[in-house]
Amino acid sequence: MADGLGVDGLVVRYPAAGGGVTTAVDDVSLQARPGAVVALLGPSGCGKSSLLRAVAGLEPPVAGDVTWDGVSVLDVPVHRRGFGLLFQDGQLFAHRDVAGNVAYGIAGRPGARARVDELLTLVGLPGYGRRDPATLSGGERQRVALARALAPRPRLLLLDEPLSALDRALRERLAADLRSVLLATGTTALFVTHDQDEAFAVADEVAVMAAGRLLQVDAPARLWRRPADATVAAFLGYEAFVPADAPAAAPWRAAGGRLDDAGGRAATGGTLALYPGALVVAPGAGVRADTAAEPGTGAPAPGGGGLVDGVVVELRARRGRTEVVVDVPGIGRLTAHAPVGWTAPPGAVVRMRPDPEAVAGLP
Repeated sequence: MADGLGVDGLVVRYPAAGGGVTTAVDDVSLQARPGAVVALLGPSGCGKSSLLRAVAGLEPPVAGDVTWDGVSVLDVPVHRRGFGLLFQDGQLFAHRDVAGNVAYGIAGRPGARARVDELLTLVGLPGYGRRDPATLSGGERQRVALARALAPRPRLLLLDEPLSALDRALRERLAADLRSVLLATGTTALFVTHDQDEAFAVADEVAVMAAGRLLQVDAPARLWRRPADATVAAFLGYEAFVPADAPAAAPWRAAGGRLDDAGGRAATGGTLALYPGALVVAPGAGVRADTAAEPGTGAPAPGGGGLVDGVVVELRARRGRTEVVVDVPGIGRLTAHAPVGWTAPPGAVVRMRPDPEAVAGLP
C-alpha cells in the first residue's frame, strides 16, 4: 500500500435545486506521497474544494475511500485525522495576539513557545508574537494562519485558495514563500487553486480538474509541455489549436524546438496547441496595409526565413511587453508578443517569427 494520502474512487454529491443530485466529485483517484505538494487546479465549480473538504472529513463521500499510509480515515473524526486546514481568509482569532494564534493547536505542550518562535521566523515574521492581528496586512495574516496550521506538525496540510484574496504581486511572492515553507517543514500538502501560476509555483504535481473529474496529474513541466487534451490545454491558457499536418502549422514545425521532443507526438497527425507568444514580432518589423493571406492557401503568408504575416486586431499593454492580437489565416486570432512600446494600427499587417517554446503537441 502506498504511503501518504490516498484517494480512491471518491464520489461527492449534493442535493440539487428542484430535486435530484449534483455530482461534485466524480470517481476521483489521487495520491500524494509523503512530503509532496499536490495542487488541485481547475475553474470555479469543478469540484476541487469539494474534494479537499471530503479529504478533510468535512463532506461525507457517497462512494470511494480516503486513506493515510494505506489505512482508511473515513470513519475518523475531522479533529483526529491529523490534517491541518488553511482557508482563504485565514480566520485568525481577534482576541489573541499573533503568538496566541500560532500556539492555538499546541497550547500546553512542551516547547510550544519555541515552536511558535520557530514558525514565525520560518514564515518571515520574526518578532511579531505580541502584535494584534488587526494591525497586520492581508499577506501577514495569511503567514500567521500558515504558521498556526503548521504548528501541530500535521501529517497533511489542506489549503483551500489561501492566496486568492491577495493582490497579484503579493500572491506571486507568497506562492514562492509557501513552497519554501512546505519544503523546509517536509509537509505533505493538498493545495486548491484556480490560478495556473500559483499551482506551478507551489506544487510538485498538478492535478487538473473539470466537471468533478481528474483530467491529468503531472509534474508542472510535463503538464505544460504535454497537456493530455485540448480541454487541459485550454485551461492552461493555450488559445488556438491547429492540426499538425495543416499548412498553417508549417512555421512551427519548421522551427523545431520542443516539438522535436515533448510535442513530437503531434508531428504524426496530432494537434499543435498555441500559447500566447507563439508568435513574436520580428525585430525591426515594419507594418503594411495589405492582406496577410497567401491567395487560395488558407495558410499564413510566408515572410521569408520562416516568418509569418498577420493582421493586427488590437494592442494590449502588459508588464515588460506589448501584446498584439493578430488574425492569422488558417488559424484565427492569436496573441503575439512585441517589445514594450511597439505599436501598429488595427488592420495593419505585421511580420512575426514562430516560437516553438510556446507550442505543445496534443494527441
